[in-house]
Amino acid sequence: MNKPSVPISGDGELVARGPQLEALPKMNVTSESLYLSVDQVAKRFGVSKDSIWRWKRDGEFPVSYKLGGRTARWRLSDIEEWEAQRSCGFITSVIF
Repeated sequence: MNKPSVPISGDGELVARGPQLEALPKMNVTSESLYLSVDQVAKRFGVSKDSIWRWKRDGEFPVSYKLGGRTARWRLSDIEEWEAQRSCGFITSVIF
């Protein structure tokens, strides 16, 4: 049985339309089911990876989940909840 081919653009964006798109399985993606690497978390806040590890070590940041070996990830929903509890935001640049 042939699977329908789904065109993907060079940047990974789905470009399928009509019946091709309907043939794809539906995925329920929520912030509960998304996990971020230390690189992604550091980029989100505009800080170094060392800062993320220090915040975690000092108990100032959500816990990470071990996926095996030295691989750790943070649940997006935990990061969003932590962000919502902050009294101020992070400023990464100021233009005058």
